Amino acid sequence: MDNVVDIQERIHRRRHGRQLEQYRAKIQALQKVLQCSCCHFKCAMCGHQLSPETASSTPEPGPLGYVFCESCRGEFEDFLAISSGKKKADVFWHNKAWLEMWSSWLSHQQAIQRFMHSPEFKLLLSELKA
Repeated sequence: MDNVVDIQERIHRRRHGRQLEQYRAKIQALQKVLQCSCCHFKCAMCGHQLSPETASSTPEPGPLGYVFCESCRGEFEDFLAISSGKKKADVFWHNKAWLEMWSSWLSHQQAIQRFMHSPEFKLLLSELKA
């Protein structure tokens, strides 16, 4: 009877190992999303890579703290002005769908910020440091 191997323990260890791999993969995916969404070397909207000179020549972030390329910065400023009623659309593509696109983008960015300030995210960071 000494030669009998407890197969249940092996199954449990294997399952636990797979769960840990999945957990690590999910954390890595989350880490990539959060890092990329907060990168100050790319446009927050279109993702265009900003050169270090371009990023440093804009000492302050754009409206609401986001870093944009020149084109997206103008579009976002237009979005803010039009959606607040301070300005009327002066180009044909500033339509309802355009407003919805920017509004959805802004909601997405705000959701990321809320998640990054949540107690659960802070706990995750502390666990990763340990």
